[in-house]
Amino acid sequence: MLSANCSRRVIRPLEIEAWDQTLTLTGWCETREDFRVFRLDLISSAHLTERGFKPDIGRPLKDYPESLSDKNERTNPRRNSE
Repeated sequence: MLSANCSRRVIRPLEIEAWDQTLTLTGWCETREDFRVFRLDLISSAHLTERGFKPDIGRPLKDYPESLSDKNERTNPRRNSE
């Protein structure tokens, strides 16, 4: 379910994807200090900042899939039953 609350985010845009009729933006969210996926149709405004972004370890698009598996490991640890 989508929240009706609005928020301001500073994000590093990394990728735009099409899912049927929906476009999403995957990026590093400076506000939440984590990867996030945003629906473009729900973004009411966007502004370029003058500061730009320097490359940082753990924040490029190639690190996104690994961050998902790390989160999955933390929320669903495998049992070592043997």
